[in-house]
Amino acid sequence: MKLLFNKQINNKKRLENLLRFSQDIVNNNYSHTAAAIFHIIKILTGRINSTQCIDRLCENFDDNIFPEDISDDFITNTKYEVIIDKPLTIFLNRDPVLVNLKDRDKIIDNLITVGTKENKWKQNTSTGTDKHCFNLFLPIGVTDICEGNHSAFSGIVKGVGELTFNPKDSEQKVFDISYLYDKIYYDGYHYRDIKSNKRIGSVPYEYGCIFEIGRIISKSNISFLKMKQSEYEQFSK
Repeated sequence: MKLLFNKQINNKKRLENLLRFSQDIVNNNYSHTAAAIFHIIKILTGRINSTQCIDRLCENFDDNIFPEDISDDFITNTKYEVIIDKPLTIFLNRDPVLVNLKDRDKIIDNLITVGTKENKWKQNTSTGTDKHCFNLFLPIGVTDICEGNHSAFSGIVKGVGELTFNPKDSEQKVFDISYLYDKIYYDGYHYRDIKSNKRIGSVPYEYGCIFEIGRIISKSNISFLKMKQSEYEQFSK
């Protein structure tokens, strides 16, 4: 019991330090501030993805490595869907992307065959089961892969490939979770209700950190959506 208590204290301190660092980034008025804060989130999504991969390869689990996170509570809430009118591009080598790796053999196969000189990484826009489907969450700027997880992971590892959000594609959605910051917070171990301070549920540390960095972003003038749309216009010229 004492060990668990100390672990919670350590996680809270680590969270405080990370958020202080993230706030320092936002407080800078440099033009590259927007990209920098999302690099921190990418480091955290990278850790989640890497842990999944290693656990799959070592244990070949059939169940998800990480428990369901709070995104399951709002992912289908169309009330908070953001309708975009311009395409935007998510670069697998530098934007925060989360995958869900379920199949050990697919991990190996995609790492060997996808994103090579002979088989360059390419977004699958077909109407079949292999189509890349994904959702983007604001303000955290995290793209969550629904279908095409293993090929997306190969692109992330090799630093190649990009996903284009098409406003006309019904299987690509953008959600704004900013409304949650008035309702819940992460304390280093649990999500808690702000008013009652009651636990809502446990969550992996990295997920909670991403959520709280989003609180800092939501209070700033930084917009992942505007940044990505500006990039798309720049690179499509």
